[in-house]
Amino acid sequence: HYAQKYGLIYFKGKFDIALAKLKYLSKDYEGAQHHCLSANSIFLKSGNVDDIVSCFVLLGITTLKMGYVTIALNYFIQGDNILNENNHMDENLKAKIFYYIAFCYFKTGKLQQAIDYAL
Repeated sequence: HYAQKYGLIYFKGKFDIALAKLKYLSKDYEGAQHHCLSANSIFLKSGNVDDIVSCFVLLGITTLKMGYVTIALNYFIQGDNILNENNHMDENLKAKIFYYIAFCYFKTGKLQQAIDYAL
């Protein structure tokens, strides 16, 4: 990888997230999760809120596809926490996260919590 060879760590994260998306689209969810976790560790070091949260969302969606609803819920909540901690307001991203949190609560039978996030 060019990014590794020349120490462009942030771009290694960008390549990893692109690979994660490609793996997800080809239904290789374990591969997608692997590359997404790798990208997220890089983004957490760089502090780019948009990239970190997008990674958590993709991790959550991928984990949902794998059938692990509770773990997916944790990823979505982590993404929401990162947004809140950094006072970062991206309304579309926040709405997407709330949708998936509500969906996870619904899937686990916690209907009141699902309703709270849906409203």
